[in-house]
Amino acid sequence: MKTRCLAALLLGAVLLMSAALASHAQSLELKGEAAVLMDSQSGRILFEKNSQTPLPVASLTKIMTLTIVLEALDRGEVSLTDIITASEHAASKRGSRIWLETGEQMTLNELLYAIAVGSANDAAVAVAEYLAGSEQDFVTLMNKRAQELGLTNSYFLNSTGLPPESGPEHTMTAQDAAHLARHALTVPRLMDYVSTYEYKIRADTTGIPVLWNGNKLLRRYSGVDGIKTGFTTAAGYCMAVTAERDNLRLIAVVLGSPSDAAREEDVRTLLDYGFR
Repeated sequence: MKTRCLAALLLGAVLLMSAALASHAQSLELKGEAAVLMDSQSGRILFEKNSQTPLPVASLTKIMTLTIVLEALDRGEVSLTDIITASEHAASKRGSRIWLETGEQMTLNELLYAIAVGSANDAAVAVAEYLAGSEQDFVTLMNKRAQELGLTNSYFLNSTGLPPESGPEHTMTAQDAAHLARHALTVPRLMDYVSTYEYKIRADTTGIPVLWNGNKLLRRYSGVDGIKTGFTTAAGYCMAVTAERDNLRLIAVVLGSPSDAAREEDVRTLLDYGFR
């Protein structure tokens, strides 16, 4: 009888705790249109808001771009010392860029840092063309890899996340973005790039322009060591972040925030909840 009573008390305590945690999660106030908090080790969703709604993701697209290229590197298909020549198409890209000139040459390693740290659209296209022959053929690889990873609500139109000349931007769900980030963390060398806060591009020239990572939480939140930010007018301010404390690694994704400050606040709120 005593054993049954004790078991009942323990069960009641567990249910009350679970209810309290669920209530706290539901009370998280986020400004972004969609969000996900994920346990990276298990893939378990700890919090979600509109996580299945397809939305534009801007430069979070480049997580897939980096994944495709670094997986090719791991297979020995390319080398970090490979010299890549910028095409006119790559050099024409607007938005965040390193101002590549047509015919300018850089190593794959330099261009990967330009993508991961500076979110450079021209660098992303140059790398895509080098790996696949054309950006469109690279996009085919992106969509194929998305299906292989089970990202069924994702579809890519380019390697950058830039809006197309006509029509809507490509979309992902917050949940797909979190799963992509989770996979990206396992890709050799990827974290070396996305955890870098600043990088000197064209270091062999005078002036030495410095690229700064848009993920300011790398310096502002203990445990954050990746992964990517993004912005377009249609997508709003987007962010996928990973952080680790006490052997717990979390992934937080926020899509469609109204400002840079709002997306950072949302990610802080999610991580604080996960590490509570």
